[in-house]
Amino acid sequence: MNGIRIGSEAHKELFCGTFVDSHRPFRPEEIFFPELEPEALAIIQLLVRRYGISIEAFDSPAPPKDPVWTFLSIGYGECIDSFFAFGLFELGRRCDYFPAALTDIFDPIVQEEARHILFLVNWAAYLRAQRGWVTRPIFALRLGAVIAGQLFEHARHAASFGGNGSEEGFEMASHGALGDISAREFLELCLSENDRRLRRYDERLIRPSLVPCAVRMALKLMPRHRARQSMTTSLRAEKK
Repeated sequence: MNGIRIGSEAHKELFCGTFVDSHRPFRPEEIFFPELEPEALAIIQLLVRRYGISIEAFDSPAPPKDPVWTFLSIGYGECIDSFFAFGLFELGRRCDYFPAALTDIFDPIVQEEARHILFLVNWAAYLRAQRGWVTRPIFALRLGAVIAGQLFEHARHAASFGGNGSEEGFEMASHGALGDISAREFLELCLSENDRRLRRYDERLIRPSLVPCAVRMALKLMPRHRARQSMTTSLRAEKK
């Protein structure tokens, strides 16, 4: 890792310092939301109705019994979500699905996901390296089980195509509403956006690799088709 040993004090200071230094406060009450034209409002209202998005009050969750492993489980789920969310967000930007003024407001929120997953994978690597030779394989096996559980849950939500109106279902199915785009084009966009959003951080830090590597392998097996028109042109035509 370019001279920094994983699990060392220097590694810990680097990924913790990067996380702290890259923080950008996001205060909803201070956001200046733009005035939108009726057409733009109709697009947003249609999306809310289409996916049954609702905001309901919920009780505060009970403290986890095992904070470390709960955080790891949620974090690796976020790694999977973020990879596809990066592509979906850029897809929406390119096809002007939402007004540019709104996408500019929420871009920093999407970037926050990059910070989170970068911290997560480096922290997990640090924890593993801190284990002794006897307990390190046990930690790796348990972490593998956590990741496998998250992959199973996301595959289950993808198979249901968001029939239950869940956030995961929305993410897995919404790209179909953003235009006529092939699976290859979408995955390639996710890869490029994932690389772009993580590129701004110190190159000595570990990057999330599970989903990007799996997607790159899948792309090697997927057939290439000649595009009838550029993706951006297709998306804008679909919007009209």
